[in-house]
Amino acid sequence: MSSKYKWNEGTSDIIFRMCVALTNVHVKQNRLRSEDNEWYNQCRNRLLQIGEDKKRERASTQQKCSFKRRTRLSLQFRDGDLETDDETQISITCRFPIKIRRDILQ
Repeated sequence: MSSKYKWNEGTSDIIFRMCVALTNVHVKQNRLRSEDNEWYNQCRNRLLQIGEDKKRERASTQQKCSFKRRTRLSLQFRDGDLETDDETQISITCRFPIKIRRDILQ
C-alpha cells in the first residue's frame, strides 16, 4: 500500500494562520529601514520606466507600419487614379475603408 498526501482544509488553514502570525511578528519587531524605502523606490521607478519604454516602442512600431502601408498603397495607386481632393477615400479588400492624404502620396 502506498501513502499519498490528501489535501486537508483544516490542517492547511492552521498552517496558513501560523505563517501569517509569524510574518506579522517579524514585521512588528523589524521595522523597515530607509534603505528598504530607497530600494522599493528604485524597483518601482525601474518598472515604470520599462512600461514607458514598451509604450514608446509600440507607438514606434505602429508608426512604421502605418508609413509602410501608406507607401504600399501609394505604389498601387498612381496620381491619375486619385481624385484632386486633399483626402481621398479608397476602398480596398480590407475590412474598412482608409483615407489617404494626397500630399503624402506626392
